[in-house]
This record gives sequence, C-alpha cells and structure tokens, in this order.
Amino acid sequence: RAREPLAFDSALLELVQGLSRHAHRAPTLRDGAAPRFAPVLDYMRAHLDESLDTERLAAVAGLSPFHFLRSFKAQHHATPQQALMALRLHEAKRQLAAGQAPAQVAAAVGLTDQSHLTRSFARRYGVTPARYQQQLGTRPRG
Repeated sequence: RAREPLAFDSALLELVQGLSRHAHRAPTLRDGAAPRFAPVLDYMRAHLDESLDTERLAAVAGLSPFHFLRSFKAQHHATPQQALMALRLHEAKRQLAAGQAPAQVAAAVGLTDQSHLTRSFARRYGVTPARYQQQLGTRPRG
C-alpha cells in the first residue's frame, strides 16, 4: 500500500525537529502570532475520505508547508497526520454507533479497508469495531 503524502511529510518533520535540537534557532513566534488551525481541522473533517497532502493543508492555513507542519505540531502537540487519523477514527466511531457496516465506515473515513479500521480503532479505543457495535447494540445485520 502506498504511503499517504501527509504521513511522509509528518515523519520528515519529526526528523528535522530531532536534528534542529543541535542547530541555532530563530526566535519563536510571539503570543497571539501563532496561526489559527480551525479551518484546517474543518477541511480535514470535510475530506476524511481523501488522501491529503501538506501543500493543500498549508494553503488552507496560509502558510508554507514547513512552517505549517512546525506550527501545527507546536499548537496541537500532534502532527497533521496524527490529527487526521484521530478525526477519521472519531467519525468512524460515530458511524459505527449509528449502525453502519465496518467496511462501509472504513471507506467513508478514508481508511484503506476494514482491517485497517479494525487495527486503528482497536489501538485507539481498546476494542474492535465489531465489539464496539456489539456493546452498543448497533451491529448491522448481515
């Protein structure tokens, strides 16, 4: 399976940040100068089923890709890829609670397949999608 561009860019950011600890740093942004990321999060929510890239999200924020990655992580304590996965799984949880079939949910939230949903959902919530639906009594009838 091909890696998502956003995942690659997020991994690259972590590498650069690790190396930057040994480099001279420019002054940090003053309070209030940090960009607002609400439009980026809204954009992510509206495009969960798409493969998003850093350039597109940076454009929504009005920042260069590198500045976007660095600022996003500083403000949210997570990379954009981590935030996107959290949003995808939150929406998956909502759809599963509404009785949607896990395979349909996986496609709707941009995960590659049902097994990707199962692994990611269980890692985040400690229960598989099928078990979650069973606990809620929303398991779809096959």
